[in-house]
Order: sequence, then structure tokens, then C-alpha cells
Amino acid sequence: MNRTQVVEQLPGLRRYARVLTGDAWAADDLVQDTLERACSKWLLWRTDSDLRAWLFTLMHNLYLNQRRALPALAPLDIEDLQDQLPGTPGPSDDALDLERCLLRLPADQRAVLLLVAMEDMSYEDTARILD
Repeated sequence: MNRTQVVEQLPGLRRYARVLTGDAWAADDLVQDTLERACSKWLLWRTDSDLRAWLFTLMHNLYLNQRRALPALAPLDIEDLQDQLPGTPGPSDDALDLERCLLRLPADQRAVLLLVAMEDMSYEDTARILD
């Protein structure tokens, strides 16, 4: 593994992190944490294995660890929110609509969709990353 190989993976890692977190700043932090973990664990990476899949696995596991560390959120009562809901939605950009739809998916389904459709990963690699 060399610097160039890792740098080539950054766009895909950023896309995946953005879908996982739903926030650009949190995504950048997750990418940085992933790269730090890769540097500290680089001796565990086998040269005959897929660097891309290994990095995505590191990221996914870091994300899950971060989510587990968060305190549980209190349930919201929908009736309390009725007055805060907007009336008629205004015109929106298709990209924003797509992002909103993606964020409504459960995290595991969002991850599969991104890895297979956007990152062209095989189902086998995707299963390994998400396992």
C-alpha cells in the first residue's frame, strides 16, 4: 500500500462517508478517522487483498462504533410536531430530493445501494464490508 493507492480511494470514501453520516463535516471526520486507522493498522493489510474493500470495511466499522457510542435519542411524539411542519413544500432540486430519499433509507440499505451502485463494488465485497 502506498500513498497514491490510498489517495485514489478518497473520492469513494468521501461519498460513502457522506451517505453514512448525512453531513459533510461528519463525513470528512469519518474519512480522516479511517485514514488514521489505516495508517495504524497497515501491517494487518495483506498485499494480495483489495485495498479499497479494506478501507471501506475500516470506515464502516468506525461508523458503527461511533453510532454505538452515541446516547439513545428520546422518542418524539408526532402530535407535538404538527405545528412545526411546513405547509406546501416548495420547488426543490432533484439532487436534494434524491439525497433526502437516500437519507430515509435505513443505514444498512443506504450502504448497500451506495457501495454497489455508486462504487461498483461486487455483492461479495459489499457483504464483506458490511459484515
